[in-house]
Amino acid sequence: MTRNIYAVAILISLLNISSCINRDITDEEKAHLITVNDFDFLGINVACSDRYEQYNARQNLDGTLELEYEFQPEKPFSHQDIIWLKTEIEFCNTPTQAKISFHERISAYKLGMAISDRSLVLELSPQLVLWGNDNYSAFLKRNGNILGNVIVVRLNDRIISMILLGVYFEDPELIYELFSQKLELPPWNFEKNTLQKI
Repeated sequence: MTRNIYAVAILISLLNISSCINRDITDEEKAHLITVNDFDFLGINVACSDRYEQYNARQNLDGTLELEYEFQPEKPFSHQDIIWLKTEIEFCNTPTQAKISFHERISAYKLGMAISDRSLVLELSPQLVLWGNDNYSAFLKRNGNILGNVIVVRLNDRIISMILLGVYFEDPELIYELFSQKLELPPWNFEKNTLQKI
């Protein structure tokens, strides 16, 4: 299973064919990305996480900036490895450009999974993420079993995405709490699924 999941990540990267320049990511830029260490509040602790972490920054010729984080254990996917995680943030020039990128990213995820493994299915779970200008949330499933989550959110001119395997979210408040550690999110009333009035 892990081999197919890794193939998904590779295909998604190949599908992003914009002209770009890869460079080292700065510490300030790393701070924007959700990592396995941000799951501590859920009681999930990953030992020696830095051994399996990879960061990347990509400056596109159109002026957009993409930051990426990936946690990929060496061993075959198992309960001991806890999770596989890939998060990305794209800083676009305008909200309109970000809206286009939002839809392109979702299409790339779907295509990458369809090409790599037809048994992988994305099942929409729109109740999990209701905040953001645009949002997409789905369970990643195989043979009816939930393997993880795929989440893509647009916040004005930014796109934030996460692919998570090994554990998964069913509680929208926990997803909000995870993302709000890195992003300035507006207060949200989960009982009414509306912005919280201050």
